[in-house]
Amino acid sequence: MAAVHGCVHPSLLEEALRGSDDPRLRRLALEALAQAASPENGRTAERRALLERYRKDPSPAVAGAASFVAPR
Repeated sequence: MAAVHGCVHPSLLEEALRGSDDPRLRRLALEALAQAASPENGRTAERRALLERYRKDPSPAVAGAASFVAPR
């Protein structure tokens, strides 16, 4: 997760990983989404829709973590 937090362009990382078959990579994508929606950037309608997608992920590791991400 530290690598995601240090990422300069977390939205690009999220976009690259969101469609992965590996739930560990989708979990990293979720973390990148949360980083991309920092207080300076906020939650756009697209980011809120992506968060909802992660909340419905078939993997408990992804969906469970997404349930703790609060929309800003």
